Amino acid sequence: MTIRIDGTNTTANPGMTGGDADTGLVFGTDEVKIVTGGTDRVTVGSTGNLSIAAGNLVLASGSGIDFSATADGSGTMTSELLDDYEEGTWTPGFLASGTVTTDVANGNYTKIGDLCFVSLVVGSTGTPVGTDSIFITGLPFAADTTTNIVRYQGSFEAIFFGVSTSEHYSLSLNSSDSLCIRETTNGGGNTNYLWQDVAAGSFELRGSLIYKVA
Repeated sequence: MTIRIDGTNTTANPGMTGGDADTGLVFGTDEVKIVTGGTDRVTVGSTGNLSIAAGNLVLASGSGIDFSATADGSGTMTSELLDDYEEGTWTPGFLASGTVTTDVANGNYTKIGDLCFVSLVVGSTGTPVGTDSIFITGLPFAADTTTNIVRYQGSFEAIFFGVSTSEHYSLSLNSSDSLCIRETTNGGGNTNYLWQDVAAGSFELRGSLIYKVA
């Protein structure tokens, strides 16, 4: 370790270094900087805030950003640790008692903490065979089923699906790993949408939903 008592204490010439002359700590006015390869990476200012100038902050598995200092929740707080973020793609698929050929299947997701936002486009150019409920499989994460899972509902657009103007439809979580279409009548009842309700020929479903991850 090298400590430069009379050095310039700049990015190019840190005040404290290891084996590399341009990698170490810079001590500025009310701040400390971490420098690697002659580039400012992390700065801790007089307020205690940490800012990242270049590169990424990598946290160990199970660790995260702790917001407990705020302690301003009005409900029953269970956690103030942001410990996960992820975004990517998934492949939605149809599950049917008969034959359904999937011709288009695209999905995207963003996971923040224990909430997952999914969007999807899935469809077929064929006529479905079967009378069971329409289930969409392939969710990127298993859903939390310890609460009333049908409360996780989203919006969707259905092309060549038979619908009634007196009923309400929503894309809903059916189980920990599948979605369904819920059909609610004016009388208050609700059922799953069935394959036999799909019009003959090509059909497509586009939708989005947010659910809690197990």
